[in-house]
Amino acid sequence: MKVGIALVTAAAGAVLLAGAATASALPNPYEPVPVDPNQYLVGDTAYFDLGDGTECAIYPTGNVGCAFPQPIALTITGSPVRPMVTNLVIDVPWLPAHPEPGFTGRSGSRQLGVPVTDANGNTIGWRGAEISYAGASCGNGGERGGWGCSSKGHHFGGGNGYYSAN
Repeated sequence: MKVGIALVTAAAGAVLLAGAATASALPNPYEPVPVDPNQYLVGDTAYFDLGDGTECAIYPTGNVGCAFPQPIALTITGSPVRPMVTNLVIDVPWLPAHPEPGFTGRSGSRQLGVPVTDANGNTIGWRGAEISYAGASCGNGGERGGWGCSSKGHHFGGGNGYYSAN
């Protein structure tokens, strides 16, 4: 009888351990999902919309830029001034993210994100995603808001009305 209890206990322990391993392997629903940049390529440039009308591009040189649907007040590291800008780019390693006259993104670009669907297959929301291409990366938080882009040792991003660059 003691052998039977020991086997059942060992089996239950193995099931618990297997369950714990499976549970820890589940993805975090708030962490952006990596996406294939090939889905966003037009020629050799990845174009995407962050979901709020912000249109971005990552070029094969690793340059990255985003154009905003309306001007934003930008916090620049080390500066007391918050200029209003309509876009931000990172295009050289020796200069922090900065506005670039004429940068517009690409209207009608595919939304960066992974659709969340109901039981009938209808899109009911978006999960955040991260795209990496040519040494640059951009990601968004889906419906939680917040986004950012990094390249060449610099970053820009924002959320909840606060936007920064370095």
